[in-house]
Amino acid sequence: MPQARIGGRLRAASFAGALLIATAVAGAADAIDGFDFRREAGRWTVLGEGATLDRSGDRLDFRYRLGPGQTQLLHLPIAAGSVAGAQGLSFQARSGSSVSLVISLEEQGGGRWSSSFTLPKGDWTPVLLRPEDFTLSGGADAPADANGRLDFDRVRSLTLVDAASFIAAGNAAAMDFFGLKRGERRIELRDAAFLARSPGSAAGGLDGLRGAQAGWLVFGVDEVDFGRRGPLRQNGLQLKYERKIGRAMSLIRPLPAEALRGAQSLTLELASREEAELTVVLEQSDGGKFETKLKLADGGKLRSHTLRLADFKRAGDSKTSAERPEGARVSQLLLVEAAGLFSKRGDNALWLAGLSTAGGAAVADGKASPPARPAADGAATVTVESPGWSAWTKRIEPVHSGPYSAVGDPTVWQEGEGLRMVYNCFDIERKRGAICLASSSDGLRWTDVPTGDDKLPGRLIKTRPGQWDDAQETPFMFKWRGEYLLYFIGYKDKGGFFASFPAHVGLAVSKDGVRFERPDTEPVLKTTPGGFDGDSISSPSLVEHEGKLVMLYSAYCFSKCPPGGAGVTLLAATSTDGRHWTKHPTPILTKKDFPHAKEGIAEAEVRKGPDGQYYLFYSLLYGDKGHEVGLARAPSPFGPWEINPQPVLRKSAKGFDAIGPIAPTVVFEGERVRMWFHGFGKKRTIDIGYAEAPWPLKP
Repeated sequence: MPQARIGGRLRAASFAGALLIATAVAGAADAIDGFDFRREAGRWTVLGEGATLDRSGDRLDFRYRLGPGQTQLLHLPIAAGSVAGAQGLSFQARSGSSVSLVISLEEQGGGRWSSSFTLPKGDWTPVLLRPEDFTLSGGADAPADANGRLDFDRVRSLTLVDAASFIAAGNAAAMDFFGLKRGERRIELRDAAFLARSPGSAAGGLDGLRGAQAGWLVFGVDEVDFGRRGPLRQNGLQLKYERKIGRAMSLIRPLPAEALRGAQSLTLELASREEAELTVVLEQSDGGKFETKLKLADGGKLRSHTLRLADFKRAGDSKTSAERPEGARVSQLLLVEAAGLFSKRGDNALWLAGLSTAGGAAVADGKASPPARPAADGAATVTVESPGWSAWTKRIEPVHSGPYSAVGDPTVWQEGEGLRMVYNCFDIERKRGAICLASSSDGLRWTDVPTGDDKLPGRLIKTRPGQWDDAQETPFMFKWRGEYLLYFIGYKDKGGFFASFPAHVGLAVSKDGVRFERPDTEPVLKTTPGGFDGDSISSPSLVEHEGKLVMLYSAYCFSKCPPGGAGVTLLAATSTDGRHWTKHPTPILTKKDFPHAKEGIAEAEVRKGPDGQYYLFYSLLYGDKGHEVGLARAPSPFGPWEINPQPVLRKSAKGFDAIGPIAPTVVFEGERVRMWFHGFGKKRTIDIGYAEAPWPLKP
């Protein structure tokens, strides 16, 4: 098997390359106030076919099947601010087999921070993860982080997953190569707590061999052990494995950003029972891959092996043209024995006593670099110039993501001294959209408002399986004559909005903005066969004009359409009570009004500005090229519209809105205009972002 193929198989575990392994466990520490894992036990969610979770007291029993194409995980949503001030995470775990696990903490509007640990088979193992044990995920699909540090006050979810499932998600050949056995696995957790005080510093250096977990991900191994075993003079890692053709033993050591900056060499202290040849690989964050060989003598005697970075050569599957590694970019170290090809067959034992560098910083000191253009509060931003109109400054990272990065279609309004937002949240039980409510004091950090729904915090109304509102999307809230009017669209879900036509508009009403009732379970605005909205309706938006309510909405027609009506059209309807609507006879805007947008516009929101003009914010539809946000102005919600030919928000090259920002909502606030929107990511994520511009929008 060529070495290039080995590197290719290892890329199957690329997610794990962003992780830093947990180190020593210190003495017990007090749990923080305000968060109790026992109380939260009912909110744990299992994702993955065939996986189950049993809860007994403070113990979780997670059972799943490891097999090709399968990834199962445990997920716990965390209310914003409930673990503020935490200095670590502790728990005990055990498994029926030696297993490497990944723990991820995702920040609200920030990065994904991950750590991992290896459990030996059988006994309960104490695990302690400090802030320095977590590393920021740096992949192309990873969310950006504003300040390059783990902020517990912004943590919104915790996820646990078997690292082997990242390989199993590929194919059966990948599992065989890494010696992963198919079948049932079991992980038990107990005594979980976020810690209120620091449990002490992590073990120094790169090795992570000073505690109960080794600082490595381990694959292709039959038995993992820790402590003083065999020739080890102190705590270390012992591996027992079978060497045969088509199988590899591998150790993966994720490294934080710039951990090897300035390093000239690596020193490994190893012993092997039998003669062995390891391939040592350095992988970089830019896709560069470099390797060298390391021969181990038999006899089980510890020896130090120093490898100069200058002696590593470019691997055949490297994604860069560089011939030598750059220490500042190295993000992962791998040790691989392709058994049966470069070494003898049969059983072997390998001992790892330590890892160190010469000329470089310790891993524990490595920190992620902060983003380049920070705002006053440290958030990374980008500014979009639009000739003749005010420039908009957009935050690169989202401000609200929800526990599953599946939130969107926001509507924001001022409520007292703060802000409120209705948005499309995700019903994990029914696997479809729902309507939730959140609040914020600054518009940048959002917390779901308690609405009495213990399964989906913040949910305002229930979906109705099998009915026209089986799935709900694009909510819009409007306060009018002492009532909160919540409009939304509903459809019988057949696989998303476009596969489930028709969609109609529904209404829920509230006196306090939290407890809603449905005055009628039937739609208040339905499609018109043969009309511009003959197939579907979406994204209602309301404004008061001349004593009436005016609703603008996106209309979809793809068959039996009126002349010029194929595609997406912006229509209007009027009402005197918010419950009964009369459709406006002619379109407000059509595709012909937007020659710079291939498919026209959608998800439009209309707002009355401080100058008495009406401002329309909308999604520009570029077909396969994605979406951006546009802006127009008129003296009436019916027009005529002065259209800005340039977008005011552009999509990012990568990140949470790499496909595009859409569905804007706006609040006029003094000398600035504040916009929230949702962004589509290339990994099918949907998160809510933020931008602002100075008022007036057009001089």
